[in-house]
Amino acid sequence: MPLLPTTPLVILAAACFARSSPRMDQRLLDNRVFGPLIVDWNEHRAIPMRAKVLAVTMITVFGGLAIVLVDPAWAKLALGALFLSVIAWLLTRPSPPMA
Repeated sequence: MPLLPTTPLVILAAACFARSSPRMDQRLLDNRVFGPLIVDWNEHRAIPMRAKVLAVTMITVFGGLAIVLVDPAWAKLALGALFLSVIAWLLTRPSPPMA
C-alpha cells in the first residue's frame, strides 16, 4: 500500500500466514530481511528502532506530500489523523532487547 510503512504490513502478513499456511509462515521467518522483524514481534511485541525511524521518516515525507497534494480540507484532516495514528502506534511499541 502506498505511503504506509512496511513494518505493520509485514507483521499483519506474518499473522495471517501463521494461521493459514505454515509453509509460507516458515518462508517469512526464514527471510533474512523480514525474519528477524517477525521474530522480534512474536517474542517481544517489539519493532526495531531502525524500522521505526525509517517508517516515521517515510510517513512524514510522503504523508506530508500527500496532504499537500490532496484538495478537500476533510481529506487533509483524515490523512493527517491516519498518519499521526500510525506514527503514534509505531513509537509506542517497544524496541527489542539488545542481543
